[in-house]
Amino acid sequence: MLDSSFWRGRRVLLAGHTGFKGSWLALWLTELGSIVTGIGLEPEAAPHQLQLAECIDHHIADIRHLPELQEMTLASDPEVMLHLAAQGRLKVRHKAAGAAMLVSVLLGLLSSLGPAF
Repeated sequence: MLDSSFWRGRRVLLAGHTGFKGSWLALWLTELGSIVTGIGLEPEAAPHQLQLAECIDHHIADIRHLPELQEMTLASDPEVMLHLAAQGRLKVRHKAAGAAMLVSVLLGLLSSLGPAF
């Protein structure tokens, strides 16, 4: 069972908010009262379900660029970090397997370091 009081007022950093699942999650979190900062690549097609500028702190950026990711993480001071940044298309995902691994490692590192960095 979802405890909506947990999410109310909670600062959330959502990586991959411009993708299909991430955009729906951003909407859901804002409906629950979360303060969402989204970081993601420019979407290939404008997701109709998300009007980013209206509901979250929206940033187009590559999370593999550590200084930019670090700056956004520090600025948003997240209590929760959610990683939905992934390549959904199979052919692209196989060609960029190393980049996908790097993204996961960077976000894991940032979440484990917390305020230490």
